[in-house]
Amino acid sequence: MNEEFDFSNFDATSIDTSYTGESQPVPAGVYEAMITSSEMKRNKSGTGSYLSIGLTIVSGEHAKRMVFDNLNIVHQSEQAREIGLRTLAKIYKACGKTRVRSHEELRNIPMLVKVAVRPPEGQFAARNEVKDYAPDPNYVQTPAPAAPVAPAPVPQPQFTAVQTPAVAATPVPPAPPANPAGQYPSGRAPWVR
Repeated sequence: MNEEFDFSNFDATSIDTSYTGESQPVPAGVYEAMITSSEMKRNKSGTGSYLSIGLTIVSGEHAKRMVFDNLNIVHQSEQAREIGLRTLAKIYKACGKTRVRSHEELRNIPMLVKVAVRPPEGQFAARNEVKDYAPDPNYVQTPAPAAPVAPAPVPQPQFTAVQTPAVAATPVPPAPPANPAGQYPSGRAPWVR
């Protein structure tokens, strides 16, 4: 479908833009969810960065609904940074990770999230706020395959010199004198009778 939208003919007043049930926050509680989107963003003041994550609820009455969290990872306020890193550590543990190369490795792993409802403030409607993360006991994580390990060297038998006790040499009797050419003790050859 390669149709262009004609913005000049769109009348925004003809559309009901009031909130529907889907726009309302999910009730406070603990939900099985997983990170389905994540992105590092610069903060508004340009003094730091935060990790913006979207979590999709995966079970129960509110399955497919999303809640969001922002973690200050790089921030000029040490306290804000510590809170962000502490929350990130909880997410790592909930995902069964100790280290990752990218926030994308935290996606699509079921975990439990504790969600609260933040009341409306000024022009902003009530919204959800993620308060805590924990491992999902219903999700059995399979450990990452271990790096191949070289086989252990086969132990070689250790030979030690055997100490034999010294034996006194027994004198060997001297060999009988050789028969002089062709002479036999009886004087004749054994085959001769």
